Amino acid sequence: LLLLGGALALAFFGYHPTDPSLNTATEGAALNPLGLAGAVAADLVLQSLGLAGYLVALVSVVWGWRLMTKKANPHLWLSLTVLPLALIFAAIALSVLPPPQGWPVSFNSGGFAGQSLLSLLLGWAGGLGTGISPGDLATILAATAALPALAGLGVALGLSGREWAMLLRHGWKALRGTVTTVFHIIAAVWGGVWRVAHLLLDRKKTDTR
Repeated sequence: LLLLGGALALAFFGYHPTDPSLNTATEGAALNPLGLAGAVAADLVLQSLGLAGYLVALVSVVWGWRLMTKKANPHLWLSLTVLPLALIFAAIALSVLPPPQGWPVSFNSGGFAGQSLLSLLLGWAGGLGTGISPGDLATILAATAALPALAGLGVALGLSGREWAMLLRHGWKALRGTVTTVFHIIAAVWGGVWRVAHLLLDRKKTDTR
């Protein structure tokens, strides 16, 4: 599973829309690092789920890591059941985000599934006469979908409470370190700008005299 997750991630990152796949017939060789199999898998997942497809690779890596460390998932069937739902909700939530630069998929960041389901939800919610603009309504629906997506992903990963606590602790340390570094950089740049401006003002006063 660990190798499968790594292979899926490699196939997704190496996706080329011109590669032969289920919906692309071409005589050229596949440019995907994993060949034809990687091209077909990447096209199927990214076209369907968009960026949410990368969560498939993430879950596979985590499951493989748990098996290697002999930490079995006590709720495997629950994780398998929740995973597709988490992917669908994640695709809906990602559909409001602009595609990354050079995004090779014809659909937006949520893929065909996310884009289609969000459109259906917009049509349903718009028929209720909420008076909210379509753009704001899409953002609200995407944010609402993000909550079950995150909860479902947590269940699908099968991590224990202690492991989640460890991840949150390390994540908080990394975030705090990043914020501190950015603050120091901004302070250093601002201090340099202030000193240059002060020198220019002093020179202007000297020239005036």
